Amino acid sequence: MADPPPRDAAAVAGDGAATVSWSPPLASPAEVVAYLVYPNQVDGGALPPTRFASAATTQVVTGLTNGITYTFNVSAVNALGSESAASGGSNAVTPVGSPAAVSVGAGQGHSCAVLEDGTVRCWGSNASGQLGNGTLTASSTPVTVTGITTATAVALGSDHSCALLVDGTLRCWGYNFFGQLGNGTTANASTPVTVSGITTVTEVDGGAVHTCARLANSTLRCWGDNQYGQLGNGTTTDALAPVTVTGISTATGTSAGADSSCSTIAGGTLRCWGANYLGQLGNGSTINSSTAVTVTGITTAAGISTGGSGSCATLADGSARCWGNNGYGQLGNGTTTDALTPVTVSGVSAVGDISAGGQGACAVLDDGTARCWGAGALGQLGRGSLLGSLTAVRVLGGLTTAQELAAGHGHTCALLSGGTVRCWGWNQYGQIGNGTTTNALTPVTVSF
Repeated sequence: MADPPPRDAAAVAGDGAATVSWSPPLASPAEVVAYLVYPNQVDGGALPPTRFASAATTQVVTGLTNGITYTFNVSAVNALGSESAASGGSNAVTPVGSPAAVSVGAGQGHSCAVLEDGTVRCWGSNASGQLGNGTLTASSTPVTVTGITTATAVALGSDHSCALLVDGTLRCWGYNFFGQLGNGTTANASTPVTVSGITTVTEVDGGAVHTCARLANSTLRCWGDNQYGQLGNGTTTDALAPVTVTGISTATGTSAGADSSCSTIAGGTLRCWGANYLGQLGNGSTINSSTAVTVTGITTAAGISTGGSGSCATLADGSARCWGNNGYGQLGNGTTTDALTPVTVSGVSAVGDISAGGQGACAVLDDGTARCWGAGALGQLGRGSLLGSLTAVRVLGGLTTAQELAAGHGHTCALLSGGTVRCWGWNQYGQIGNGTTTNALTPVTVSF
């Protein structure tokens, strides 16, 4: 006669897994030394059991298929090797995978991602409401941004966030002292507000305290802080709502940095405007400009990213050029000398995406690996140490399927094929999204 079975089996679904718990048998002629957990596909019959060589009565069954519904039976194995009768079936559960991300952004102390269902999740610092969930409480794991269900892209400034919606409108939230939310006020917003007057946006990017957008007609609009002319409208007057960037009508991309902005232009040239005290406009001078000037020597630009006090561009041949501040080696050319015109990033080719951060930059190569250069004291190079580098070093931690990068002030996030997000570097506010506030020297996975 079989020993009495375990009792009260219950299950909780996970990602490709289920946590199954039960109560031990009421009585057994010998000590229980293991349990067998039998998965049963509700529409497909029983599967081979998983043996757990432990008397613990909560275990995780892995190797399940997301979207398939399962129940579980449990039997006990005693010290004599005899298997008990099986418990009654557990409740039915359906494992589901984590939702995939389609866009990622990094700010000064927070990060955000758009998920495939059109919602937005943010994590990290929240002192100005930049997580968008109606609170001012920081979170080291993702929280849902209130009221957004049709987002396609996200862009972050230092302490504000913006999302592009399917209908071509923009929503922004967070810090708004300079009007960088674009809704005609200077009041911070802990939930999204609508950017005034633009309905055909195709791209958005957040600077430190200003924001820029590209419209469907290839013109640009910027708003927020304009101390150095970074709005590009020929003035240095802040704007609480979008203003037109003067002289640009064939933009193919846009990027906003700490105090300057840039755009790729049809035909492969680049224009930049705003602060230029460290050469961040790339035109060979240090004179600020409130209208767009041409970046010297680039005629085949494929992409642009404007960071702390400089910019980096990808070219059609897969190489990368950077210019501006180089105090930490963030231009990647093996020196710490500022550059008033673009210099070549050493040791990278086949660059697919590039992102300039506060004191460094990172690039995704066509093979899915990533390289970073510049300051490393917070782990932001992802190389497994606190060392900086004047030339590009490989990001470790098995990062081999990266598609897109977002570099913040001292941390970086990567969007991988399949929609996983991994972040590394500075984590004082939980901005790398792994439930801790410990800096990470190599990429960690964000759990949505």
